[in-house]
Amino acid sequence: MSDWAALGLAQPGWLLLLALALPWILWSRRQRPRPWPVGGLGPFRDLARRASRSQGWPWSLIAGLAALLCASLAAAGLRRTEQPDLWLVDGSYSYAAHPDRQEPGRRPPVGVQALTVGDLDRAMEPEALLEAARWNGAGRRVVVLTDAPEPPETPPQVDWRRPPRGGGNAAILDLWRRDDGITLRWARWGLPEPLVLDAAGHRHRLEGDGGLLELPLAPPGSRFRLLLEDGSPCGDDQPQDDAWELPPVVAFQLPAEADPRWRQALAAAWPGCLVLSAGEAVPPRAGGATVLPVRFGASAPPTGFEADPFSELPELDAVAAIAARLAAAYEQWHPSRPVAECAPAAAGDWGGRYPAPVRWREASRPMAVVGLLLYLLSLALRRAGR
Repeated sequence: MSDWAALGLAQPGWLLLLALALPWILWSRRQRPRPWPVGGLGPFRDLARRASRSQGWPWSLIAGLAALLCASLAAAGLRRTEQPDLWLVDGSYSYAAHPDRQEPGRRPPVGVQALTVGDLDRAMEPEALLEAARWNGAGRRVVVLTDAPEPPETPPQVDWRRPPRGGGNAAILDLWRRDDGITLRWARWGLPEPLVLDAAGHRHRLEGDGGLLELPLAPPGSRFRLLLEDGSPCGDDQPQDDAWELPPVVAFQLPAEADPRWRQALAAAWPGCLVLSAGEAVPPRAGGATVLPVRFGASAPPTGFEADPFSELPELDAVAAIAARLAAAYEQWHPSRPVAECAPAAAGDWGGRYPAPVRWREASRPMAVVGLLLYLLSLALRRAGR
């Protein structure tokens, strides 16, 4: 990623030298008499024909003005610096509690523009961080400090940095509803202390290095968090995967002509969903459910079908077609965490690269040399009458 270059002046008062442009213009446009031997009136007739034409600025004047500009910038101390435009800091609890975030070189430098996004109540999703970087740093270089994994679509002008991963970690890998409860999948790597799961205010002791845990039903928005036995955070490499928020219930509204086998197909493709008949209301126990109507004769995903798959395909093929159509929407509603993303990696430095400290590169000397060459050129052009 290329650095963003900013220009600055050490002593801008020297720009007052540009006021010499006015006497330079007056001096350059004065006509100096010179001897011109001629043998007839031809040259004078040519001058008479060109008398009515407007005379442009001579090349010597333009070169002289450019030389004056270069000399003024050189005297004012023109220089450029290299530093990132915007530092975007993850404000969620997981990053705020990370032990390495305050070490030298792992926080925004003094004097640069920094912006904190998110809050302490919930983990910041990588996509939300990337959207904030695009929105707040449009056209600029952005350094993102977070413990969330880098999205694959991160543009080159976004420098994504996360802490090293070399110690233990615990994570909630997946969570889904059943008809009579909730199933939670968790794992632990290298943490010797016993863990507990805080599930909507109820504590469950966790044994072993991972597994499935059956929990009673909880309302949408309930939070599940892995903690130590004393209720403190796990203190692991990636605190953002220690918590999970239960998403809203999804209810599918079937049309009147839908095959009865749709209920079993939807239950298999979307565990824990509600299936409503035509005109049926959402039951009170699933208040706040998101209703997705299933439509035939339309192909808009995820619930639009040209025709009822059970009317055109064998039963197993129809179930597979429904599951394939809903797979992307289910992943968006229930984004599971891959084990490879949560398992500790070898210890190492933060991702991304550290920016070089602010470096001023003096441009006065080359500007002075260019100005001298332009001044000599202007004198030569004036001597030649141009």
